[in-house]
Amino acid sequence: MPLRINAVSLRAHTADETYGFDATFDRDVTVIRGANTVGKSLLVQSILYGLGLDDLFATRQGTLTRAMTTELDAASGRVPVTRSEVWLEVTSRAGTITTHRLVRPGEGRESNAHQLVSVWHSARLTGGPSPDMVGDASYYFVNRPGSAAGSDGFHSFLATFLGLELPKVPNYNETESRLYLQLLFALCYVDQKHGWGGTVPQVPTKYGIIEPLRRSVEYALALESLVKLTERRSLEESLRRLEARESRLRGRLEAAGAVNGARLSVPSVPSRALRSLAAIEKEYQKSAEPVFEVLSNSVWIPLDERIAQLEQNRIDRARAKAEAEHGASLSRTAETSELERRLGDAQEAANSASLQLRELNESETMLDTQMGALARRLVRIDEELSRYNQLRILAELGADIAPSTLHENDCPTCHQSLLGVESPDDAHVLSVADTVAFLKNERTTVRQLVSRAEAAIAEIDPRRVAVSAALSDLRAQVRALENDLVAPDAMPSTADLQRALSDEAAERQMRSLHETTSIDVRMWRETVEEYVAGLVVRSRLGDSSPSRSDQEKLADWTNRMRSDLLAFGFESANPMEVAIDETMKPTVEGYDISFQNSASDGIRLRWAYLLSLLDVASSVSDRHPGFLILDEPGQQGVDAESLAALSVRAQNTVNRGQIFLTTSESMATLQKRFASDRTSIIDLDDARLLRPIA
Repeated sequence: MPLRINAVSLRAHTADETYGFDATFDRDVTVIRGANTVGKSLLVQSILYGLGLDDLFATRQGTLTRAMTTELDAASGRVPVTRSEVWLEVTSRAGTITTHRLVRPGEGRESNAHQLVSVWHSARLTGGPSPDMVGDASYYFVNRPGSAAGSDGFHSFLATFLGLELPKVPNYNETESRLYLQLLFALCYVDQKHGWGGTVPQVPTKYGIIEPLRRSVEYALALESLVKLTERRSLEESLRRLEARESRLRGRLEAAGAVNGARLSVPSVPSRALRSLAAIEKEYQKSAEPVFEVLSNSVWIPLDERIAQLEQNRIDRARAKAEAEHGASLSRTAETSELERRLGDAQEAANSASLQLRELNESETMLDTQMGALARRLVRIDEELSRYNQLRILAELGADIAPSTLHENDCPTCHQSLLGVESPDDAHVLSVADTVAFLKNERTTVRQLVSRAEAAIAEIDPRRVAVSAALSDLRAQVRALENDLVAPDAMPSTADLQRALSDEAAERQMRSLHETTSIDVRMWRETVEEYVAGLVVRSRLGDSSPSRSDQEKLADWTNRMRSDLLAFGFESANPMEVAIDETMKPTVEGYDISFQNSASDGIRLRWAYLLSLLDVASSVSDRHPGFLILDEPGQQGVDAESLAALSVRAQNTVNRGQIFLTTSESMATLQKRFASDRTSIIDLDDARLLRPIA
């Protein structure tokens, strides 16, 4: 069993006396007997309160009852409660812990101090020191944002203590939420006042999770359908992200082509609607990538082909010049000397521009590296802020967090080891609030540095474009001067010169387009490859229908529930026709059974549903909390025979988990029904639960 309830202790302090009640649960079945209004519900609700699960029974009037929150009934009449608290001891495979929560904080404490949970990793109620010894506690907060995931959140700690890895499930905001412990523990508790209506557990809906009952049961039974759902949701989110990236890259490439008079031809990308592996492979061409096309002689041809044409034209012109001057012997010493000087100047300028371009690229690389380091630092600062904000919450709730502030041996600012570092006794230590302020200032500074780096990159980009264009022109001058050095004396025609200049400008433009878009083309190809790989993985997940393993678990649960319904005397329908639908609700021939059963059969169905679920879940996984609290199960005039069958069923579940029952039946009746040595009866008789403590 993931969780074993060992003991609970309640204390309510008044101006003159302390009242309380201590209960130890050393048997597998605990029956709490007493007259109405004496405090049976208060006792079992205190167990949940100690686990931070008051959402399962809290009302607008608050948690627990007035005896723990405002006033209690004493011999002299009602007296105000000045302070109250609940102690709880539980055991899991990780060990034994004792928790402490205030109910009414009392004078000098913050009004929200009930959100603080103190935890000792020892048995303080059944074998340890007195619970009033408050040393060596760890502190956590509950019922506040972050309590389910933060390192100082109590439910985050409790999930780890129970060995539960809670998944994320879909919510109504089209995102994902954690499967909160409150939803899982709703499978373990039926509240006397509001819990016996309907036929299924009343799982909290305040968290906005879609089908919370279904997700809770799927997790408790370790159904593959929940794993598939989680994987499918993650894949769908990844596919949407990759689709958006592909669209952005395609848009950038189309814009670059339009500026340079080229059009973009993009291979087809498989639709996200495809589910068949064969259909995906049919639509995907692995080697295909976006291609620019330019107009040449009224025909659209690939960019690479057009560049090759222009390059060949340039070579042909140079060859024609060389052939025209073949055999000429006219001296051109002076002219050659001037051309060589100009060529040297142009080469020197080109080298200088190339050096500038390299320096700009190196500067941008350095700034990118700097921004990466700053981004990582921002992540660390945010983590530290989250940690210290949680510590601040604990401090505001009254926890002594000084010993746990530096729980690691690393500096929280520079993250270097503090081992072996000495500091003077009078060294100033920042408070939690001052540390939060310091980290916020540091975050502001780092963000300013990021903004400066971004501004510097924004300045570099136009300079690089200008230098790149200048370098391209200089290289063209070098090539022209080199051609002139070997050119014949005859001057070329104006038309030939104009054509040469036009071709050379077009070649530079085409090469620039190819160079500036090559990275985006590569990123597009990688994005589509990742996207298609995601489609393939999703197709292999199959549909959402239950796997064979899931079907076997659900069939086992259904059979056990039907057997229980027969034993409990269920008569509103044939028990053998009751089934569990995909929403984890009981149905008959596909219809919700709650519309056709009697009120007492609704109670019997709830017994069968929860007990059979506990049995099956405990046999296939360690995800069910391992106990069941039925507060006054004898509702709606359920007959004695059914209650007797329930007692037998509860005692036969002892190998699966603890059972807690509350009742007002006579002691003689209960002693007959619960004669097993694995059962204990706590008899409150007609006395109030909270009694004076000596």
